[in-house]
Amino acid sequence: MQLHLSLGLLGWVGTLLMAVSWKVLPMFYLSEAVDPRHARAALLLVGIRLGGSVLALMARLVSLQLTLTPLAGAVVWVAHPLSTLRALSRRRRRRAHGSVWFWRAGMGFGLCAGPLAVASLWLDSPVWPLLFGWVAIWGWAGMVIYGLLCRIVPFLVWFHRLSRLIGVVDVPPMRRILADRWVRQALWVHLTSVVLGAGAILSGTDLAARVCGLGLVAVGLSLGASLVTALRLQVPA
Repeated sequence: MQLHLSLGLLGWVGTLLMAVSWKVLPMFYLSEAVDPRHARAALLLVGIRLGGSVLALMARLVSLQLTLTPLAGAVVWVAHPLSTLRALSRRRRRRAHGSVWFWRAGMGFGLCAGPLAVASLWLDSPVWPLLFGWVAIWGWAGMVIYGLLCRIVPFLVWFHRLSRLIGVVDVPPMRRILADRWVRQALWVHLTSVVLGAGAILSGTDLAARVCGLGLVAVGLSLGASLVTALRLQVPA
């Protein structure tokens, strides 16, 4: 289980979100570009630590495995969120698109995932592993992915359907493809679902879990409505 969590959350999701952020944030939000040397060092460190963690686990060197994995976690859930929040705060485009807050919320949950991972390893209660998984998957990764969709889908629609019409007809700007109010409403729906899920895990009650399920349905509906709104854009005649 530790091997699966290490490779899945840190090796796969963690490195994917780091690599995507290094390309997307400068492109869409005009933030500072990450130094390629720092990016390579972060990915190399995570790779080496996870590789060592796998070998240690296979050799049943539990103490070494518990030493190596937190170092990779520190890169993914401490260094990267802090550097991302810093880059967003210093971006050249001062107008805050709603998806920026998805990134900020996601990085905030990423900072929470590290302590929860430690708690799930050292505390006996089954609540902590479940809460850690919820915050890491739905709070950290889920927030970032939703924010990416809210920014990238309108861009792709504009680029492939409208950019060729510039100078021919009146082309609407990208911000009108998916209104910012939709994105901000979706943000609050997703945040509410994360809080509801955490409350359900901590309380352990059936009613809280069902309310959380309704929150998940609401997130799915809001995401679907946002994507359909962007895709149904009418091309100017």
